[in-house]
Amino acid sequence: MEAAEDCKISFNIDYTSSLSVDYAFAYYKKQGPGQQDVKQELNPVPASGELVKLPIIQAPGTYDLRIELLSGNVSAENKSFFKIGMCASCEKPSINKVAAENDGQLVMSYILDNYSNFVAVEYQIATDAEFTDIIYSQRGVNYYSPEYIDMNRAKILKGIYYMRVRKYCSAGSETGVSDWSDVSVFEAGEWTIQKTVQAFCIPDNYGRDNEIICKREDDWKRYVMLNTPEPKIGSLIYLKDGITLAVPGNLEEFDMDPFIGFNKNGIRWIRFPDFDMSVVYEVNSNTARIEGISGLTC
Repeated sequence: MEAAEDCKISFNIDYTSSLSVDYAFAYYKKQGPGQQDVKQELNPVPASGELVKLPIIQAPGTYDLRIELLSGNVSAENKSFFKIGMCASCEKPSINKVAAENDGQLVMSYILDNYSNFVAVEYQIATDAEFTDIIYSQRGVNYYSPEYIDMNRAKILKGIYYMRVRKYCSAGSETGVSDWSDVSVFEAGEWTIQKTVQAFCIPDNYGRDNEIICKREDDWKRYVMLNTPEPKIGSLIYLKDGITLAVPGNLEEFDMDPFIGFNKNGIRWIRFPDFDMSVVYEVNSNTARIEGISGLTC
């Protein structure tokens, strides 16, 4: 008796009996404490060697399987087990477009067919279509599309490159990975590593006191680096080394007084007087990504 390692469970029952089999039952349950048998009558009674199918089981895991045959007052049973992975589909994403903006910034947009089991997207950039020379990869890209490629870290020079993406999916406590998308070929232009810029920023713990960001006081002035030539929605904020993201745990140097709270809470609002003194941007403090323009105007 075997069970296929698939969401559609099927198996064969082999038996020899001088009596006719009146009833046949399948009992299955996920291994683990507190799990109860699910009883499934096999009707009509399968002949010896006949393929038997169970209903689709959505929850991944290892299951115990018990088959019982009844003939009058006589019964016989056999036990086995089967394993299944993710039953929810994890379709591969597709790349809609990879384009270079006027300043050389690369922007990739992707398409997902199913967001219900979506966890994250990963992409890779290589110098060849076989991806034997991968020069940059990023995992954890979330709902952000388009995705602004981190040009400072990727160190992409002018030339032809190849990109592919794949999707991470969830089903309960299990996580799966889709196939890679079709490969997209794109051309990168000139890019100049960005310089540090002056910024006024406020940590996430200041809440309604965020208007103090409009004050030109050194208490709130820091120097950062962006992965875009100018601040915009989608820009990532780095420390002056251009490598370390300005996220909690990396901002100890921002806390001249440890009670300020940058290192614990991250950056929540930021403005760049060298570009536009009045615009205050909202930042995802956990990712250091500019997500929007605040309603606060300085």
